[in-house]
Amino acid sequence: MARAARQPHPTDRWLRQVREQRQGLLAKIHIAKKQLGLTQEEYEAILSGLTVETGVRKGQPAWSAAELSMNQLESGVRYMKYLGWKAYRPRRRAPVEKKITALQDRCRELAGQIENGEQRLAGLVKSKGGVDTLAWLRDTAKLKQILAILEKYKAREE
Repeated sequence: MARAARQPHPTDRWLRQVREQRQGLLAKIHIAKKQLGLTQEEYEAILSGLTVETGVRKGQPAWSAAELSMNQLESGVRYMKYLGWKAYRPRRRAPVEKKITALQDRCRELAGQIENGEQRLAGLVKSKGGVDTLAWLRDTAKLKQILAILEKYKAREE
């Protein structure tokens, strides 16, 4: 007889979110420590300042950020920002960027299959795109136009 799959408990999702939030705060504190160039002594002083107010172990300071509560971690991140640390997210490549890169790669690939393709591609980029190198051409319409011309060259040679 098959055993029924365990249904997730309503608190499972909440616990996962709390765990992820905690890990994010810990990561921010460690990144800030590195970017601010804090020594171990300075870092421990900050941690003990966070824990003296609320006490991790009956008034004893914490020597690791992992010992801090969520509120203390949030206070730690705020304090790192006060010290001058700026949190930022690395930018993801936009879908348009991926499309441009794919079109440029396809142009290079086709140029490699044509006689004098590299020279032809360079000439097309300069005449149709108005720039000196393919890497500088950021207009998808012009890239598609160059791609169509390269495909015509390839069809003629076959």
